[in-house]
Amino acid sequence: MSATGAQATPPSTTGDPVYVQGSRRSELWAHFRSGAIVQVTRERERRYPGLQGSAPPTQSSYQHTAELGLRAAHVIDAGCGSGDGMRSLLGTFARVTGVDQDPRALAFAKQHVPKARCVQGDLQASYRTEPAQAAFLVDVVGHLTLPEQALRGLIQRLVAPHSVVLFEPVATARQTLVPPARRAYSQRSLHSLVTRAGLTVERWLPPSHDLVGCVAVPLRDPGASALENAERFVLRGHWAAAQEAALQVRRSSTAPLRIEGLLLEARIEFELGRRNASAAALLEAATLDARDARPVAGLARIAALGGDAPRAERLAREAVSLDPLEPTALCALADAVEYTSAQEAFEAWRLAHSLCPDVAGIARRLCETAIVVGDFAVAIQVLERLGRYGSTVNLAAHHAALAWLHAGSGQHDSADLEAKLAASLAPTDTAIHDLREFLRSVNPAP
Repeated sequence: MSATGAQATPPSTTGDPVYVQGSRRSELWAHFRSGAIVQVTRERERRYPGLQGSAPPTQSSYQHTAELGLRAAHVIDAGCGSGDGMRSLLGTFARVTGVDQDPRALAFAKQHVPKARCVQGDLQASYRTEPAQAAFLVDVVGHLTLPEQALRGLIQRLVAPHSVVLFEPVATARQTLVPPARRAYSQRSLHSLVTRAGLTVERWLPPSHDLVGCVAVPLRDPGASALENAERFVLRGHWAAAQEAALQVRRSSTAPLRIEGLLLEARIEFELGRRNASAAALLEAATLDARDARPVAGLARIAALGGDAPRAERLAREAVSLDPLEPTALCALADAVEYTSAQEAFEAWRLAHSLCPDVAGIARRLCETAIVVGDFAVAIQVLERLGRYGSTVNLAAHHAALAWLHAGSGQHDSADLEAKLAASLAPTDTAIHDLREFLRSVNPAP
């Protein structure tokens, strides 16, 4: 195997591979001392040793594992990628198993860390590993569509003392998440995630290269399984069963778990059209933790639907002051000021989208507001990024929307290209036919 248009250089004597440029800028070939050659790419999904890329450096998160005092003979590196973390883990633990769904990353890891065991598997689905006492997830859960499910599946593969070490990029107001990264986390939002997954934070770890980290252990509380059941019923649209399961979480003695249960209960009651019951659950959650912005944001939404615009705006601003990086608070504020300050609504939707770039509803509202304030460039960027997450259900409508936006910003060639793509996906759609006729009228062919 050789790289097109490139000369292979001798393998490194340090144990790290030598990289040879491939035919595309992002493509390289890793040459190992064993003679193996593995294709790699520069991408956000993972970082390779000795290569600069858009993925954040994570090696320091693994380097002080001995100081954690974990009692484990066998550990799992979930989402191990290139295996650089496993290399450090083997300095502390006798056995390390890496799990990743990318066969090329695992091929690299097997050469880079031959003493580790590598398993191909999707963390959100089924995969086989031998029982371990601890697991590491570093810059992983923010890439997943179902992070709670991945964490719950990992817990099932652990035996006492059941420690999970997580490090995730820190959320900021100026972040730009690049696919496949879907989320970054504050300490509060990471705590909420591990609680919903049936874990409790045992201790927070010192920040590492803009990563927030913790050691978590399983919750010994029946409310955790009740919350899991309630979420499963919600996903299936079984609202009555979800309501019954959520009510069981109220009996939990763990305050963070009760808060998550109450927030889910409020959502269920809202979907069933019982706004008063939804508000009662939100008020109880706010009583348990007055610093949590989510119950206040939920109350703002109920006030807005009830026609009390001043109260909705006041509550939304209170929620944002509690947590300026809470997406539900920003969405509530954007809704509350939509008709009084389009620019403020635009900025709120923009920040919410930067925190949750894969959520189609937020992206759509940001696009609508961007058009109102005349910023077509932002609207185009938002839809293009959303498409890279695979979040668009109707691809024809997606390309048609991009065509309209390009036309509105004067980019007629791009508009025509997007319209052609939309027409190829939905050739009988009359709206798309009308769009192409409109584009021909404003930009006739020479």
